[in-house]
Amino acid sequence: MAVTLAVTAGAQGIAVHTKDTATPRAHCALVEQVGLGVDLGAPLVNTGAKTRCAITTDHTTAGGILTAAGWVLQLLGFAFATLFVAGFTGVIRKG
Repeated sequence: MAVTLAVTAGAQGIAVHTKDTATPRAHCALVEQVGLGVDLGAPLVNTGAKTRCAITTDHTTAGGILTAAGWVLQLLGFAFATLFVAGFTGVIRKG
């Protein structure tokens, strides 16, 4: 879901390179958008795409909505990771 969000942001021209790249504010490539989606959706995985590509909220409603959706996806990712670890440790204790 987060990858779809990031690719959608790229298609709308909202996913742009950060100031840490040689071409700031240029559109991110598809691979960078997918990496950004993985960073948003999987809290324990870090592809490093956030340092090269980000969703901009400069005067766009769509950018603000996509940013808020990214926050929700991050919270859900952490919640599901926590539930997985709690369930996994319960299985180990019973076994």
